[in-house]
Amino acid sequence: MRPIFLAAILALSTGTAQAATLASGSNALSGTTFALEPQLGGTVVEDDVQAFSWNQAGGTLSGNIQSRVVLSNDNTYDFYWRIRDLSFLGNGNMEDIGNFRLGTFGVPIAGLNGNFRTDGLGNVGPDSAFVFSGAFDQYVNFRFGQDTLGLGESSYFMFLDTSATSYGRNAIMDFANLSTSSASGLYSTFGIGAVPEPASWAMMIAGFGLVGGAMRRRATRVTFARA
Repeated sequence: MRPIFLAAILALSTGTAQAATLASGSNALSGTTFALEPQLGGTVVEDDVQAFSWNQAGGTLSGNIQSRVVLSNDNTYDFYWRIRDLSFLGNGNMEDIGNFRLGTFGVPIAGLNGNFRTDGLGNVGPDSAFVFSGAFDQYVNFRFGQDTLGLGESSYFMFLDTSATSYGRNAIMDFANLSTSSASGLYSTFGIGAVPEPASWAMMIAGFGLVGGAMRRRATRVTFARA
């Protein structure tokens, strides 16, 4: 596959932005651009689009998730995800996507620069990123808050900016409604490290179950900042 070069147009501005270094817990996100964070520039070395479907009461929500690996200008890998092409088949009330969850990334999420790009495709960005700790420190939940993803909408590219010099298809991801009371199945995506053994998938599934339960408990007492 020929590398795809990222378009980079420098803005006529002298402003700078502070990288969104993620900490354990809830992190408000407001988006960023290449002009504000030039280290995000580079070459796309993997660009994978896979279909997903989510059975809901009365119908099925379908769409595509775009997983992208970028070799950045500092010769390290950054990881991107974009939700797009949503459709719904059925007679019930569709539940919008309120959460994009990523796990078993290969390194702890806290300390990484994580955000979403407003200088590319998409029209909805997450309000916050919830970073888990302890045994699940490789899990993060990009939360769309009240501005959930529905028909006719797509997300901006969400990303994790890392110092990795290698990558594999070792991470997992899923999608959930705003309250995390309903979620899709698991899908594989790119992360830092080797492909997991089949026996480890049971632990991954259990991890997302615990993560989802934690998010439901927090939903009654946590206010997420709007972008």
